[in-house]
Amino acid sequence: MFDRIEYDEEVEIGYIHIFNDQYKYKIEETEELEVNEFLALDVDQEQRIIGIEVFDEEGIRLKELRGKKEIFKETTNGYSFRASDKPVLSKFSYNGIDFCFAQKNYTEFVGLDIVDKEKYPLEYLS
Repeated sequence: MFDRIEYDEEVEIGYIHIFNDQYKYKIEETEELEVNEFLALDVDQEQRIIGIEVFDEEGIRLKELRGKKEIFKETTNGYSFRASDKPVLSKFSYNGIDFCFAQKNYTEFVGLDIVDKEKYPLEYLS
């Protein structure tokens, strides 16, 4: 099993693998999250977000989490990942995922909630 959270000290970029190593994919495109230029989304042929590049200050919190293999907790609405325990003041929904931020202007990334259980099945998240 590979690490789900990575952080490259040299280039100061964090990476969150949404799926475990059982999910086979091909990245079709990488796009910037519309509301936060420090999050880039790797999207596969099924339009699933398979990974998130986290730049600059937004990615620094991932340094402490790197090496984690299990990152999601099951909730009543889906699955949740938190890089911080700060309260969520804003959310932005994209491709079945709610991106959570500590500031109302969609900055200070604190995690994500997977709300589309069909698009993101548990067998590939755990």
